[in-house]
Amino acid sequence: MQIIIAGLGKAGMCLVGALAQEGHDITVVDTKPDQVQRATAQYDVMGISGNCADPDTLTELEVDQADMFIAVTTNDEVNLLSCLLAKRAGCSKTIARVRNPEHSSSMDYLQNALGLEMIINPELLAAEEIERVLSLPGAIDVDAFSAGRGEILKFRIIPGSVLDGMQVKQISRSVHADIMVCIAERGSQTFIPDGEFRFKGGDFVYIAGTRSEAERFFASAGLRLNTVKNVMAIGAGKLSYYLIELLQKAGMQVTLIDQNMEACEKMTLMYPGAIVLQGDATNQQFLLDEGLEEMDAFISMTGVDEENIFLSLYAKRKADLKTVTKVTHIELDEMFTDFELDTLINPKTLSAEYIIRHVRALANSRGSQVKTVHKLAHDRVEALEFEIGPNSPVTGIKLMDLPIKSGVLVALIERDGRLFLPRGIDIMREGDSVVIVTDRPGFTDVSDILETRRR
Repeated sequence: MQIIIAGLGKAGMCLVGALAQEGHDITVVDTKPDQVQRATAQYDVMGISGNCADPDTLTELEVDQADMFIAVTTNDEVNLLSCLLAKRAGCSKTIARVRNPEHSSSMDYLQNALGLEMIINPELLAAEEIERVLSLPGAIDVDAFSAGRGEILKFRIIPGSVLDGMQVKQISRSVHADIMVCIAERGSQTFIPDGEFRFKGGDFVYIAGTRSEAERFFASAGLRLNTVKNVMAIGAGKLSYYLIELLQKAGMQVTLIDQNMEACEKMTLMYPGAIVLQGDATNQQFLLDEGLEEMDAFISMTGVDEENIFLSLYAKRKADLKTVTKVTHIELDEMFTDFELDTLINPKTLSAEYIIRHVRALANSRGSQVKTVHKLAHDRVEALEFEIGPNSPVTGIKLMDLPIKSGVLVALIERDGRLFLPRGIDIMREGDSVVIVTDRPGFTDVSDILETRRR
């Protein structure tokens, strides 16, 4: 597809890299020439310097020839206006990033009124991700499929625990839960394990299943299962606006800390049920005085990645709690894995995944469409949800008899509202939603899992 990306901040650069890797024809635009030069050199894409909300710039970009226009500048209004102009110039698919909480109540109206394909809100996506993780604190990451009925959860093998030294094929007998092991990470190595694979303490493991079965598994494996009731959150920015509402709806008591008095006063008015404190979170005694050691979870979401990381490290050292750390520099995700922080949240990568899912679905408008895509194991593995279309070559044949490529796992099948873990004797049918886990990136159709595509 021919895609124009306007805005080359962290989100834009993340998106350019992801979509260029997918093989799309990318053109970028930004008001800063150095950013355009960086993007074109790093990702081998076309680019111009200019204002994406200027009709002359859009004409120079040949927006009428593009399949999609994506605006992710730092200005919501510029994003919305440029999408409107792009659409009127002849580009049928437009996506705008809108982050300002003041627009939150009118997102649906703006999307319909401006004819946008979608509106992306990175902070809202991140808030939803954090709420999912806190609902099962033993998990490091939680990725939802089948409208939330199925999940892939990441956790760490505790050295000396019941799972340390166990083979995958032994799990069903030792840990009584209906789950499927999808991925294992050991250092820089990533595996889609077979039954002979043996876990080691420190491994990161991904399992698929329903929430109830995952909870049974966590309980049997000795992983954290306690309910999060009290949360300390640092940073009163856009993310906190969405997050506090979600956490309060989930029954959690939130203590929010920020140095800016004006931000604190605003959050106090908006969320009277929350405890909002003005203070310096880098003051260790201040955190202890405000009850850090009594908290069940600690969320660090200031605008400085390094501060977030060190605050979470301190909280982890002082209390037995769940930590969630916001980072915006993509390279930090993997760099700090060895620090044993629980969950890293990157709003930029969440947005990129959301857009990639939509682009793949549009690129394959017939047959088995991509409904959901999640990047796992530091982007080395993908989990994709497909809707099986008519006449698909994967239907009606037992999984054990399908010529499925190596590095591919059929993890979940949803049929008529019922979710189940597939076995070798199961078949896929038209209308099923199927979750595929693979270390072969770029699948756009479920038939891509086959060694030889059948016609």
